[in-house]
Amino acid sequence: MGTRRLNSLAFRRARYSSGFKTTAPLSDDSVFRSVPIALLTAAAYYAGTLAGFALTPPGATVSTLWPPNALLFASLLLLPKRHWWVVAAMVFPAHMAAQLQMGIPIARAFGWFISNSAEAFIGAACVLRFGGAKTQFDSVRGAVVFLTFGFLFAPFITSFLDAAVVVATGWDASYWTMWTRRLFTNMLSILAIVPPLVIVGRFGLHKLRRASLAQYAEFAFVIVSVFVVSAYIFGGRASSQISAPVLIYAPIPFLLWATVRTGPGGLSASLLVVALVSIWEAIHGRGVFTSVSMRENVLYLQISYCMVALPLMLLAAMLSERRSTEMELRESKTKMIEAQEQERQRIAGELHDNILQQLALAEIRISELKSISAAEWDPALDRLSAQLAEIAADIREISHGLYPSVLQNLGLAPALRRLIQEIKLQKSVSLTLTSEQAELIPPEVSLALYRTAQEALHNVEKHSHAQHVRIELTQVSDGLLLRIRDDGIGFLADREPSRGLGIDSMQARLRAVGGELRITSAPTRGTEVEAFAPLKQADSLARTG
Repeated sequence: MGTRRLNSLAFRRARYSSGFKTTAPLSDDSVFRSVPIALLTAAAYYAGTLAGFALTPPGATVSTLWPPNALLFASLLLLPKRHWWVVAAMVFPAHMAAQLQMGIPIARAFGWFISNSAEAFIGAACVLRFGGAKTQFDSVRGAVVFLTFGFLFAPFITSFLDAAVVVATGWDASYWTMWTRRLFTNMLSILAIVPPLVIVGRFGLHKLRRASLAQYAEFAFVIVSVFVVSAYIFGGRASSQISAPVLIYAPIPFLLWATVRTGPGGLSASLLVVALVSIWEAIHGRGVFTSVSMRENVLYLQISYCMVALPLMLLAAMLSERRSTEMELRESKTKMIEAQEQERQRIAGELHDNILQQLALAEIRISELKSISAAEWDPALDRLSAQLAEIAADIREISHGLYPSVLQNLGLAPALRRLIQEIKLQKSVSLTLTSEQAELIPPEVSLALYRTAQEALHNVEKHSHAQHVRIELTQVSDGLLLRIRDDGIGFLADREPSRGLGIDSMQARLRAVGGELRITSAPTRGTEVEAFAPLKQADSLARTG
């Protein structure tokens, strides 16, 4: 019995040390990790409740924007499902304290907690169920799932309960009117608040660390511009009352800018600014809608905001997904190029270290045979030795073409000179090389520029019919610039057929080291290829790798 118990303990230790996941229940520590987020959610919920009452127009029974539901919704999306009960336990006293502070009866406050939490729990559960473990606002599927279940389904279902609580407690007598107002208020709140909170909570710090100063400046400019335009339009400072409703679309150019340039995160922040400014102005009787009824003004504003925000969110998700796909394709091309270079190096090593040694040994054997064979065999043996020497020379050239040892041993400029000599032997083309001694070049930069030159010169040989080619390798302030000019027949650089001339391969190699490729050509005017590779960025990539 004792041996069996020891074996069981040893097996569990082996599973733990080998990285297998056990099915033991989570410890209390894992639950306590969610307590700070739950406390923060409760505090935000309390403040959001007070803000919701402050955003209620005078004499109205429904707020224009009700943040508590959206705050709880966002918190649930950021936490594992097994910890949702912790958030609910923390939020309940915050809800009751805020409601009682505003003079709401206990029965109505309790009913509103049920409807508010039901909306958040139903929406979060559906979004995570159909959208995956993590809500992705930068994908079309994630945006569609959120809009379908979080924005439409959950408020639609829970607004029946919300309106019933209001009517049952005597707050308002019209059930369907209350249901409509609650529906649009909750939809607007979720659309304006949930995406920015989830994006910041899940990806914000990581993206902020990677952002450049120019990106910070652009984001600040967009936010300030959206705020200024929204304050002007919704603040009632538009000059013409007749055209005022049309001015609701004035922030759209800046929202489109945020959509294209800053992605879902920047768009969500911009939409939140528009929502807060427009709602604040609306409850004070200002804005682009000037009907007699304040309720109608608020309803028109909510509908207009949703109609503008929905297509922009889908557009931002589509563009972000496209950018992610392009980045994945670039990374895959880079990995393929790296694998290709590794395979070339391996094959070149096999040819040089194995095949060439075998051929050298065969030549030695032939020399030994000549010393012991009859004289009439010497011509045949000489021919065989010469043939082996030619084969060895061809294999040596193939090995060098696969992976130039000169590049690794002597550097980029000597490797380019040898490449020029090889081309001179094959075709009568006048080639000159102007090079300046650069600082220590990272191997990946040297290889990228060498392959670019090799591909460009291959195109010169095969397509350009050039008589003169000039190669310049110069060091600029922040990198190396390789320029290849020829006087060949040229081509239309903006036509798609030119893409087959190895341009994609050259661009992929240079992008892998943070470089750029520019090709200038025209019929009968030759071609100029400029390849730039930064030294500092490549050096930092090499250190971090």
